[in-house]
Amino acid sequence: MTTAIKLFDHTADLGLECSGASMADLLERAGEALTGCVVDRSDIRAVEERVVTAEGHDPEELLVNFLRELLFLINGEAFLPKRLAVDSIGDRSVSCRVNGEPRDPQRHTPIREIKAVTYHGVTLEESRGMLTARVVLDV
Repeated sequence: MTTAIKLFDHTADLGLECSGASMADLLERAGEALTGCVVDRSDIRAVEERVVTAEGHDPEELLVNFLRELLFLINGEAFLPKRLAVDSIGDRSVSCRVNGEPRDPQRHTPIREIKAVTYHGVTLEESRGMLTARVVLDV
């Protein structure tokens, strides 16, 4: 399974592009990438488990809403995801186990603050058996 994640410049924001072999794989990679925009993921331990659920009318909305739920976990509950595992996914909903730990200011040095996941410029395309998504993050 080949996945790719890269950041791209966007005026006053941060663009996130990620790929996966399936929608579940794409959501897991996007969640890991979002966390990696906030802190160094190698400093996070997988000591607690949470469940994140999201719904959307189409795949793009599902992606954005899923990332918004993860961002709430990161910013609102100060919980940093290390590993994500999609348990169930349908056309309009996803449930994902998130392993990580509470933010520890002594060990988790902030890289940047992500304020929001936006719909601006969101794309989701399939090519050669891979899904690729682009999402703009408000920093």
